[in-house]
Amino acid sequence: MTDHPKLSRLALDQHLVGLGDENRARQIAADPKAQHRLQALDQRDSDFLRAYPSLSSLKAAQRSAGPKMPWPALGAVLAAASLLFMVVPFAPDTPRAVRSKGPSAVQLAVKSGRIAQPFANQAVRAGQTLVFTYTTEYRYMLVVGLGPEYQVQPWVHDGQARSIAIEPGIQRLAPQGVLLDDAPGPERVFVILSPDPMRFRHVREQIQQGLDDADGEARRYLDPGPLALDAHIESWLIEKGP
Repeated sequence: MTDHPKLSRLALDQHLVGLGDENRARQIAADPKAQHRLQALDQRDSDFLRAYPSLSSLKAAQRSAGPKMPWPALGAVLAAASLLFMVVPFAPDTPRAVRSKGPSAVQLAVKSGRIAQPFANQAVRAGQTLVFTYTTEYRYMLVVGLGPEYQVQPWVHDGQARSIAIEPGIQRLAPQGVLLDDAPGPERVFVILSPDPMRFRHVREQIQQGLDDADGEARRYLDPGPLALDAHIESWLIEKGP
């Protein structure tokens, strides 16, 4: 019997949403472990959709003090603009990826041409685009960048340094992304989902105050810590490579 390499998570996710080929289907059919992993992913999709079948269920979760919303597998992910996004759980206990609690969620991917890959702390480069998918009942999004010299800039806004309007929903593609320039050094990107429009000026004040109070390690990671905002906030540290 010929041993096949272990199927990746992405290969199983693609099979779930009908993007696999006949060879992959035969490989899964001949591999009980792959079948078990596939069933587990499918079950997690089903559990997620049963728990959050509509925006009203997200609102109920927001009001309650119940369990944190689980991350859905790729089978529940929105396919839009010919891009396929895989949900990646970023570690909230490190300075590299920070999220606040609540039923909202944001995923970050890096797009080159027509191909987008989930961000997993890999180096990025000028000319690539940061794209975001979100699950939320909130109606506004602001994206802010923090540079190596601690300068704070609005990256995605309405032209007047305020949040843009977004459509609430499950696994929606944000209407705007961020085209990366060739500025050197690490940067931290913040995505802020809020029930009302957020002013960049207020966000900048919170970030700068947090940095003033941060210790040396947190400042090295451009991490201001929790922000006192009525919003769901997630951030990632990105570093540019050649």
